[in-house]
Amino acid sequence: MKKLFETEKSLAEANARIKNERLTAIGELAASMAHDMKNPLGTIQSGMDIIRRNTTIDPQIGEVIQRMERAVSRMSHQVEDVLNFVRTTPLSLKPVSLNTIINSAIKSVEIPRTIQVVIMGDDVTITCDEKKMEIVFINLILNSTQSIPGEGKITIRINKANGNAVIEIEDTGLGVPQSVISDIFKPLVTTKQKGTGLGLASCKNIVEQHGGSIKFQNNPTIFTVTIPIHAN
Repeated sequence: MKKLFETEKSLAEANARIKNERLTAIGELAASMAHDMKNPLGTIQSGMDIIRRNTTIDPQIGEVIQRMERAVSRMSHQVEDVLNFVRTTPLSLKPVSLNTIINSAIKSVEIPRTIQVVIMGDDVTITCDEKKMEIVFINLILNSTQSIPGEGKITIRINKANGNAVIEIEDTGLGVPQSVISDIFKPLVTTKQKGTGLGLASCKNIVEQHGGSIKFQNNPTIFTVTIPIHAN
């Protein structure tokens, strides 16, 4: 029995090691491909900007360009999802207003006119990596936007508690299917046909890199980010 147990343990460790090696290789390949895609996407976007500025565009061509821009934007977001997940760079810490970060994130997301976004609570200045924290809120706000099929509302609440800033993002969307709730922050888990499954995993990595935490609840859908106001 002892030998059998040791054999099973060795097999489990070997399988885990192989799986980790494969995931590492896939991650390196994905990062390389994502990095190589950034320049062509930038070139396409620049070309569309030049056409828009220097050509009298009829309505049909204008619609085509708008579709191209949406496609480029979606691909760029997916590329950033991959890069944000696989690269862990040192934090560039400085005091930043949460309102500044959140408003910048809102401007970066294409929010339909049928969705109202409201920020509640007093502003809090935290010591953080501004760019990385903006990525967190871009992903969370984008998820909320995509979960609302028509008219709806996204409410962002900012509070202080025990030396932390607590940010709640609540939406009136369809919620998260029960089948994925327990794995929602794991990589490659997604309910969207066009998603990478890395957005929430990246959020978790960034928040934890700041010494904070992120949690989720359904009915209503609320993501809660807790971040130390002052870096340790």
